[in-house]
Amino acid sequence: MSKFEVKVRAILSLEPHPNADKLEFALIEGYRTLVKKAGDLVAYIPEAAVLPEWILKSLGLWNVEENKGVCGGELGNRVRAVKLRGAISQGIAYPLNFLKFHPFDLGWFIRDKDMALWPVREDEDVAAVLGITKHFPQVPAELAGAVMPVGRHLFPAFDLEDIKKYPTIIQEGELVFITEKLHGLLTGVVLLPEKDAVDGKRFFVFGKGLGQDGLAFIDDAANKDNVYLKMAHKFNLESKLHLLADKLNETERPVFMIGETFGIGVQDLGYGEKPTYRAFALGVGYRSREVYFDYLTALSHAADMDIQWVPELYRGPFSTAMLAKIIIGKETLTGRGVHIREGGVVEPQVPREDLQIGRVALKAISPEYLVRSGHTTEFQ
Repeated sequence: MSKFEVKVRAILSLEPHPNADKLEFALIEGYRTLVKKAGDLVAYIPEAAVLPEWILKSLGLWNVEENKGVCGGELGNRVRAVKLRGAISQGIAYPLNFLKFHPFDLGWFIRDKDMALWPVREDEDVAAVLGITKHFPQVPAELAGAVMPVGRHLFPAFDLEDIKKYPTIIQEGELVFITEKLHGLLTGVVLLPEKDAVDGKRFFVFGKGLGQDGLAFIDDAANKDNVYLKMAHKFNLESKLHLLADKLNETERPVFMIGETFGIGVQDLGYGEKPTYRAFALGVGYRSREVYFDYLTALSHAADMDIQWVPELYRGPFSTAMLAKIIIGKETLTGRGVHIREGGVVEPQVPREDLQIGRVALKAISPEYLVRSGHTTEFQ
């Protein structure tokens, strides 16, 4: 599950900005962020972070005349990817201090809003010390709705980490599948075994945040305009999960499907279509013990249920250079290239687990998507 963190990280290398002599890129994990000078360790502030006023001022990111920050969002306090002189920078490298003499011991320290020094070590999360939080956009009414508790253990906590955060997990030359990442709303559905029914109900619909908290939308007249429930009804997802459970002879564990609801009015990229749905994951099991079907098996099950899958972009040996080319360009879903592609999702052809992230499947976001202009949305 993707987690918001402001980690103390080592700068892996420095690269010159192609169009600015006094700027350099610091490579942190797999991200490149602009710096004027570099130390050995920094606190890496990722995209979607909301910065307090004192940090904006200390980093020179404050507009005195407008009395607001110069980053993204209405208040100019949200970290976004930016293109500066033709090169993309992601996140902010917040400087640390190395002290040879201090009552605590020699080492790296970070200053909080009161200028107090805190000793830190590599890989430590310092979001709380700096007062940095994650941005959560206000969700339109049709994307919200009344919810009910079902149980955290009954839903998969699905999310994808960015491949730039874990750049060494997928190996060069490893055989992979890459599917297109659509810009919409994660929409999950689950069919519980009879022994886990809640108020006599076994089928539930959830979004990303709701599923992680064990909540589901209430399927009643009050939620008739809810887009998640509309997709579940439109594609008969309850009956299709019953078909899958019967096919698998699965009566003891939850059966779930996760996909994307997208289209005009759902997010800023509408694909020129009315809201619709594509699946991208199928599995069985309780949280922390769930088992995802491998890509080809999932495709087969989806075909049997008459469920469309997200587009496939590539299958073959992985390389970083190849991935950089695949995730850019126009979307392939419509065949008309309506707008830019969000990116791709990479998973090994031979499924495997990793101690850091669990099931190996990582997202790769297009740089063009990161710096797109206009009224952009990232509803969850």
